[in-house]
Amino acid sequence: MEQQNKKEIKTLKDIKFVGVTFDPDSFKKGEDELNKAIEMGYKVITDYPTSTGVVFSIGLYDVKEETI
Repeated sequence: MEQQNKKEIKTLKDIKFVGVTFDPDSFKKGEDELNKAIEMGYKVITDYPTSTGVVFSIGLYDVKEETI
């Protein structure tokens, strides 16, 4: 029996930048947007601290399997 090896290939399909401020009156908007994107399958790529909060770059990946 021959075993086939499969390799996952991740392709970046979409990218977003989501800002979350440290302001107690407005942080919830950015927090909700980030949580919704994560629920949709987005992954955090990196974060950028700023003087007023954090900006997250998030990406949605398309995963394909390739037989090698």
